[in-house]
Amino acid sequence: MPCTLRSCFPILLTVLLITCSLGSAAQSGNRFGVKAGASFSNLRGAGEDATDKDLRTAIHGGVFGRVSASDQLGIQAELLYSPKGTTIRYDGLVDQTITFKLAYLELPVFAVVGIGEVLELHAGAYAGYLLSSNASTEGDLGSDDDELDRDNFQGADYGLLLGAGANLGPAQIGLRYLHGLAELAASEGSRMVLGDARNSALQVYLAIALNAK
Repeated sequence: MPCTLRSCFPILLTVLLITCSLGSAAQSGNRFGVKAGASFSNLRGAGEDATDKDLRTAIHGGVFGRVSASDQLGIQAELLYSPKGTTIRYDGLVDQTITFKLAYLELPVFAVVGIGEVLELHAGAYAGYLLSSNASTEGDLGSDDDELDRDNFQGADYGLLLGAGANLGPAQIGLRYLHGLAELAASEGSRMVLGDARNSALQVYLAIALNAK
């Protein structure tokens, strides 16, 4: 069933409490704050017979909390709204374009390793919960824009992440790659179009620590 405020509120509240607790711990160097940026996503493996594929560009954002064991080592958790998808084009006897738009509530957890006073590296994993799914088509077979039944897609996503950030006082600018491991299709109809497609995304972001001194 689609995620509603009632059904998702306990999940949101639990993860928010964990994230804020991490960031507000007493140890020096711990942080909590907000972040947002651009996401360039693709459904890796979808449309293998397509003429062309385009990344989906959208905005992601949310909150983060970090526990630091030292100035150079820490653990960070985030709670993000994360849009994903792609546009697939087929040219030939029939020209058709299909655009998939998926939206996830995503929880990345990763290790932070500092390099010098400014740069840091990130490595870890993420889990996501599918909030909504949409597909629009345009071409010789007609045009349509439908909210898809979430039963066509796996409700859970998960994968690995790698990234890097540069700290500028209370702010951080960063780059991250998400490599999904879960197959997206959950029905025969979606599998005919998506095959064994998995999510992938490149994100650039700005994060602001709200407790920075």
